Amino acid sequence: MTDTTALPTDLGADTLIAESTPVTPVIPRPRIRAGAIVWGLFVIGIGVTTLSVVADASRRAALFTWATTLTPGGAVLVGVIAIGAVLLLLGVLGAISRAQRPRDGS
Repeated sequence: MTDTTALPTDLGADTLIAESTPVTPVIPRPRIRAGAIVWGLFVIGIGVTTLSVVADASRRAALFTWATTLTPGGAVLVGVIAIGAVLLLLGVLGAISRAQRPRDGS
């Protein structure tokens, strides 16, 4: 009777290398949150604009004068532009999110 538990003696070099090479787990690359970067840039822009207006008395006076002399149509126009800017930002964030999804059908 032959011993079926014996290892084969004709192992090739590739088998020996494959058996002696440690298996390292594949760690996925960290995901870059582009949406957070865009929102951060948006908030930084608002903050810089606010600080530049608040830092100088003549800029504060000019902003106050501009805001108090707006007509109702001008105020509506400013509101529509602000809402449009937010919608544009949300559209860009949606496009970035879609571009970052894996292409495997999910």
